[in-house]
Amino acid sequence: MIEHQREKEYIRSFVEDLKQDTAQLKNIINSFGEKLLYRDSLLKELANPEVFKRSSRAYFFFNMSWHFPDFIYTDRTIQQLKNSGGMRLLRNKTVTDSIVDYDSKVRTVFIAQEQLNSGMLTYGFEKSKLFQARLIDTTGNGFQDPGIPLLTQNKNEVEEFYNNMLDHKGFFIHLKGLDTDLLERGTRLIAFIEKEYNLSKGISLNK
Repeated sequence: MIEHQREKEYIRSFVEDLKQDTAQLKNIINSFGEKLLYRDSLLKELANPEVFKRSSRAYFFFNMSWHFPDFIYTDRTIQQLKNSGGMRLLRNKTVTDSIVDYDSKVRTVFIAQEQLNSGMLTYGFEKSKLFQARLIDTTGNGFQDPGIPLLTQNKNEVEEFYNNMLDHKGFFIHLKGLDTDLLERGTRLIAFIEKEYNLSKGISLNK
């Protein structure tokens, strides 16, 4: 009876963690949608020959498309299950396998997330070689001083930056897809666990 009660507590706690994860993922996915729109605008500006003379818009779209929220795993329960041997208390093997699979998918998201963050650092340095940030402050004040030219008039350097931004957009899309998949898995897992353990009805887990 004690073990059954602990199982019930773990299951309820894990479902709460999943609900936090899915709520967080919804916000992140929405943010990615906005970032991708700004990234498309940046690419359009970089492809415009006028960018060499008027760089404020490109600078603005770069900043607006750059930072993104990381997914922070709500793993308090899964860590308890792993570290205390709590997995053996979960009598429903299908649920256990689903929990392990979800945890594995989170690790995949982390890998892609780290790759995107790494690219942000690299390309952030490249930005400083193109824009006169001291003269441009469009993020907070709109497209002011649009006549500020790029630091370079080398077309190859701008083209290379365009290519990197296009590649980085691909990383955005890839991570957004992984986050979307994780959201769907988490949502299905919540419904599955609640059904298997009759959580919505408050029925005892002593099957």
